[in-house]
Amino acid sequence: MTASATTEERNKALVRRFIDEVANAHRMDLLAELCTSDHYLYHPAIPAPAHGTSEYVRVMGPIWQAWPDHHLEIEEIIAEGDRVGIRAIVTATNTGPMRGAKPTNKSTRSHVITTYRIRDGKISSTRVIEDIMKMLHDVGQVPRNLTALYWLKKLGVVRLLQKLGKIPGAESLDEFQRAEADARPSRKED
Repeated sequence: MTASATTEERNKALVRRFIDEVANAHRMDLLAELCTSDHYLYHPAIPAPAHGTSEYVRVMGPIWQAWPDHHLEIEEIIAEGDRVGIRAIVTATNTGPMRGAKPTNKSTRSHVITTYRIRDGKISSTRVIEDIMKMLHDVGQVPRNLTALYWLKKLGVVRLLQKLGKIPGAESLDEFQRAEADARPSRKED
């Protein structure tokens, strides 16, 4: 086995452990052991990258409270150099409050693709590609038809449902985009 193959196998083992113990078991106490202190998390459910392990805890804590049985099942894992990629199935049931909306007790199952960058034996960045709209639709939080959603918002129905706690509260698209632009890191992306 070459030195590169050994490093790649160690990197895959690190990612498997991260998924088993942090993503699936929600062991936040292991973040310092498995991730660099300047870890970046890029995830479609958060408006801007989370920088650092304390920020990871801040953004993922409420997500895992809303989806306590969140589980990733790796279908494929590939490593090359300092990168590891996975294709996985994510399953979860919305049994906790989500951005002000009451739990629906409905489940979702979808595909997720995630890439990890490894530096000095720890994960330095995580990039997730996941269909958040499908997940929210599966649990009854948003309609599948976005044209209907547009008109529901335009007519004020969305704001009313948010105030009643029937759907998650969210910033306007403009506010979301401003927050995302303001929070972009000044360093080059991985």
